[in-house]
Amino acid sequence: MSFFKKRLNLQVPDELMSIMHYYEDTCVMGCCGIGCLDLSPQRAVDGMMDHGLEWGEHGLTALDALLQVVSKHSGSVDSDDNGFGDSWESSAQAVAFYAV
Repeated sequence: MSFFKKRLNLQVPDELMSIMHYYEDTCVMGCCGIGCLDLSPQRAVDGMMDHGLEWGEHGLTALDALLQVVSKHSGSVDSDDNGFGDSWESSAQAVAFYAV
């Protein structure tokens, strides 16, 4: 039995990262983390208009898979390695962000 909760080093799939880069507004995720994202419904609609409905569907499928991985983890989550630039102290906090 371990007294230390393990940190999940989350690898956001490239397909999902490319979609998330579309939402970068004021900076880039590698610098400012999630604070640079415009996650408004209008931005989502604009993205699907620019890239097609299939683009959005692929993103949601990748996001669902990511949420399953994070939900099964019981410790902190770090997603700095592939340019996402953020971390959460609990998997519940990470799920809350990704479930937006």
